[in-house]
Amino acid sequence: AATLGVNYGMLGDNLPTPDKAYANTPRQVQVSHTLEMYGGEYIEHHTPVRCFFARVWENLNNIPLCWRCSNTWNIDAALKAAHLGVTVTTVVSMQALGNSYPPSEGAFADLSIMGPITDFLQTNGYPLTVNVYSYFTHAQDVVNITLNYALFMSDNVVVKDGKNGELGYQNLFDAMVDAVYSALENAGGFNVDVVVTETGWPSAGNVDARIDFAQTYINNLFAHLRSGKRAPKKPGKDLETYIFAMFNENLKPAGVEQNFGLYYPEITTPVYHVNL
Repeated sequence: AATLGVNYGMLGDNLPTPDKAYANTPRQVQVSHTLEMYGGEYIEHHTPVRCFFARVWENLNNIPLCWRCSNTWNIDAALKAAHLGVTVTTVVSMQALGNSYPPSEGAFADLSIMGPITDFLQTNGYPLTVNVYSYFTHAQDVVNITLNYALFMSDNVVVKDGKNGELGYQNLFDAMVDAVYSALENAGGFNVDVVVTETGWPSAGNVDARIDFAQTYINNLFAHLRSGKRAPKKPGKDLETYIFAMFNENLKPAGVEQNFGLYYPEITTPVYHVNL
């Protein structure tokens, strides 16, 4: 079954305290800034490492980490030396791709950066984590990238790909994920999995950023992932996916960035209903 979770962002000055939020959230939550156990219960965390976090980690756990936080290899070595069994990866946006269309020709823009990262992930059996925002791709070209295609509402194949058109795409999300898989393969990462660390649709702030569209995207995404349907390049591969975000965050840049939340800061008030 597909693994689904929600990002818990912290860029707001009116957000509920973590303990109140925890009582109303799914048990699998990606924490953007904090790492804490609530009530002794286990939560699966995907925690981005920043320099300040590395220092906190060392202070709390006596595990030396390199202050060059971009040095994935040193972080991985430190965690392995501590026998923690922690997966180390990096998060990229779709802008890491120099080409994403058609999906079979996906390629990284800068192999001097992504080549060594891909080698590291391939060697260790770690996934690449990617932020996949169908909304922004649609908003950049609303004529050619239709709303139905972006919202999982197309009844027929929209994009035919592959040498004989054998890869058919009915939604933009799958096409974007497969473009990343193609980029990994072109960089030598034939066995590197993809984890979608962020995806979502804004409920306000710009073109086609509406509550009904956000609700349609999230619920159709959930239904798609739960249905057993997979991106055409990886038909048997479950896709671990995290929704952005738990709350609207008022300290983010004005516009759509403040309006990706499933909930308003008053946690009892959802922005829209989600079929969890």
